[in-house]
Amino acid sequence: MIDQHRKWLEEDVVYLISPTEKAIFTALGTTEERDRFILQFWQRVGLDVKEEHYKRISTANKRFGWRGRGAAVAGWKSDRGKMYILYGPPDEIDSHKVGVGATARSGPFEIWRYSHINRVGDNVELMFSDPNGDGEYRLASTPPERR
Repeated sequence: MIDQHRKWLEEDVVYLISPTEKAIFTALGTTEERDRFILQFWQRVGLDVKEEHYKRISTANKRFGWRGRGAAVAGWKSDRGKMYILYGPPDEIDSHKVGVGATARSGPFEIWRYSHINRVGDNVELMFSDPNGDGEYRLASTPPERR
């Protein structure tokens, strides 16, 4: 597999492609077959979705990258970047630079609110915490306690 195809599979569409589609793509034997698959994939998903998807990747890379353990981590690889790519910009972000109440020792956190996410539901809240204060906000399962 050439680097261009590997990048498409492992970076560009990593959050969009189904396991079945990934297996089919990986099993293809020629560059031409893979190029045709990519073209058909975007035709099936929709060219407007493709354009929006790449805009979200660009924004995720600009806003959610961080430096971890001496190396830069691309924004698309972060939890906030992944959610941004999948669901788009939240309707509201409640950002705290330091922990509040019981979370004061846990570092900064953000709560993203969406009024609706297709195939997820209404009034969705995603909480991200940065317990080490190093810029790596991780998706948490529940919002922090507040006092």
